[in-house]
Amino acid sequence: MSGHFTRLVLHNWRNFESVDVELTERVFVVGPNASGKSNLLDAFRFLQELAIDGGGLTNALEGAGRGGIRRIRSLHAKKNSQLHIEVEAEVDGDKWRYLLKLEATGPSHRPGPASVVEERVWLNRKVKLKRPDEDDERDPELLLATALEQRSANAGFRPLRDFLRSLDYIHVVPQLVRQAKADDTGRFGKGLGAGLVESIHVTPKKQQASRLRRIELALKLVLPQFDKLETFQDPGGRPHLRARYRHWRPQGVWQDESAFSDGTVRLIGLLWYLSGGNTPLLLEEPELSLHPAAVRQIPRVIAPIVRRTGRQVLMSTHSMDLLSDKGIDPSEVIVLETTASSTKVLSGSKIPELVEAAAADLPLGPAIDALTRPPGLQNLPRFGEAR
Repeated sequence: MSGHFTRLVLHNWRNFESVDVELTERVFVVGPNASGKSNLLDAFRFLQELAIDGGGLTNALEGAGRGGIRRIRSLHAKKNSQLHIEVEAEVDGDKWRYLLKLEATGPSHRPGPASVVEERVWLNRKVKLKRPDEDDERDPELLLATALEQRSANAGFRPLRDFLRSLDYIHVVPQLVRQAKADDTGRFGKGLGAGLVESIHVTPKKQQASRLRRIELALKLVLPQFDKLETFQDPGGRPHLRARYRHWRPQGVWQDESAFSDGTVRLIGLLWYLSGGNTPLLLEEPELSLHPAAVRQIPRVIAPIVRRTGRQVLMSTHSMDLLSDKGIDPSEVIVLETTASSTKVLSGSKIPELVEAAAADLPLGPAIDALTRPPGLQNLPRFGEAR
């Protein structure tokens, strides 16, 4: 299965009152701190959690720190307080559209479960599902679950369900990679790195060897004296990664993941997940712990993977080094702009400063920096002044 999202629509989702943005196969989400970059990507994770086995509406609303519909719903919601999430996607050549509207039940002091107000699915512009339907009218409790999560109800759009299930979310936390145990990964734990070593270990040997060879070649370019990367199991059967570094000893020295630097762990995780799969990949700040020179190459690493596999990569970033690559088109950039009422989401193709920079063959980084820099940042050094 291959596919990518082409549009995202949100209303009253976290700090976004209204979002309607088209998506390319490579997306850079930029904005100030606390503007909602992670919240925007979380909309895709929410849909995934609806679709997976063991997920469903209640778990999706309560999981991943969301805390229920009343906390997810935007504080800026006015008269229409319904939560609205909608995506369009191309999956194996077909065009799908999924819409879900939810509302809270019960009084605020005694909240009840969320209820489906509307759920629709279109395939190539033809309606495949429309709720509420006659069954919902006969039994309103059916609206406490989505059709997306029910095998009896999603038979007509399982390619869409399977596509949503297949998303990868990556925000590697080195400490979790080093300390992970076999039961730490959970449904989504691998996204934070807890399942990285296990994921490499269980990959079929031929595919594993091919991917590790490619990663070795990349690591040799950025890590002094690095030579080899492989997996092994300790006496207790727990899998590990180890790397060999060349020095004056003929056999060099081996280190396992417990001794890797944060940058090495993050780079291995980034390259491993980029090198496998062809379904959308969500990346949170891939530049963390990496040298600026390496960060500047990330877009050039991703671009041929997108072209070769069709894999969509959506990433949040603060890094102007990452955005310095001239190959980034304004249409690939989503800019978050905070206002007194909510956060606005703008496509870079509609921002004159970015369009003009691209037309002049200039990198977009400086223009993005000017657009997203907090207005009072120059006053931050006053914190250190004597009082």
